[in-house]
This record gives sequence, structure tokens and C-alpha cells, in this order.
Amino acid sequence: MNMNMKKTIAKFLILAALFLSAATISAEEKDGQKVYRGTVSIGYTAPLNFNVRTTHGVVYDRSNIFIGGEAQYRFGFEDGSIVKAGAAFRWSYVSRKLVDAYLGCGGGLHVSKNGSTGLNGELVNNFGMGLYLSPELGVGIGLGNGDYIDISIDFPLDFYLYGRRRTQPLGSTEVVSPGFTGLETYNYPGISIGYRF
Repeated sequence: MNMNMKKTIAKFLILAALFLSAATISAEEKDGQKVYRGTVSIGYTAPLNFNVRTTHGVVYDRSNIFIGGEAQYRFGFEDGSIVKAGAAFRWSYVSRKLVDAYLGCGGGLHVSKNGSTGLNGELVNNFGMGLYLSPELGVGIGLGNGDYIDISIDFPLDFYLYGRRRTQPLGSTEVVSPGFTGLETYNYPGISIGYRF
């Protein structure tokens, strides 16, 4: 897969998340039942991965259900970079002015790329794309004005539908391995801190 195709896929994922967000934002409020909510957060997943995520959508007040879209960029020293875009769902099982505890799940498409140097000096580049599912458990600490500081634990799962590895040994031509599929799980859950408005 060439570089232009990779850039096109990444742009598509970001635009899909923005489209989902715009669709939920433009929903008209009816009898005070729908309220816009957005979140911007930063997070950490072992061994050395960091992420930035934004989520936007609508909360249905009477049921405490949030439906919206999300976009995420994760980068790490071992795992490389991953762009994710998809839908997000949350249910607040405790919803008070100063505390809002919730269960949630995000899911959609992802594109990943990482590069490394092997033990013999060879360059290795991996590219993959597929679907992701990311359950989360979180609590919001109310600021008194309707906004919250969110602290959440998430458990990301990436399902690879396509992948390719390129290896270039020192002083030799590049070797491309055939596509692969599989399930990638992380041994440790991630933690995020964000601002919900």
C-alpha cells in the first residue's frame, strides 16, 4: 500500500469522526432532553504509549445516555502511531452535580504504523488497519458549572483486517511480507484524564 493511500485512509477516519460529531451536535434540543457534551482527554497505556482523544455528542438527560463520535491519536515508543475514529457510547449510572460515574464503549476504524530497527540493523516498518473496540469505566468530578474533570480506565482491543511488514536488511533490497490479520490486546489497561464540557 503506497503512502498516498495511507494518507487517504487516515484523512477518511478523521473526517468520519468529525461527521459523526457534527451530526450529533446539530441535533435539535427538544423539551430539554438532549444536551451537547464534548470531552478532550490525554491518556497513557503501558509500556510507553500516550494518546489524545476527543469525543463529541448528545446526552439524553432522562436516561443519562451519551451517543456521539470520537477521534483518537495514540503514539508510543514501541507501538508506533495509531489513528482511530468511530462512535462512542456512555451510560451514567450515577449522575449528580459533583459526581458522574459511567460505563462506556468506543468502536470504529483504526490505522496503525510503526517502525523499528532490528538486532542486526535492519529497518522494519509495520502497517495495519482494521476495527477497534474500547470499553471504559470512568468518573467525572463536577466543577459546579456543569463541566467535569474525567478520570477513566479503558481496555483497548484492535482487530486487524489488513497488515503488511516491510523489512530492509543493511546493504540489501526491501522485503515485503504478505498481509496478516489477528487480534491485538494490551496487557495493561490505559488511564485517561480529560475535561468534559
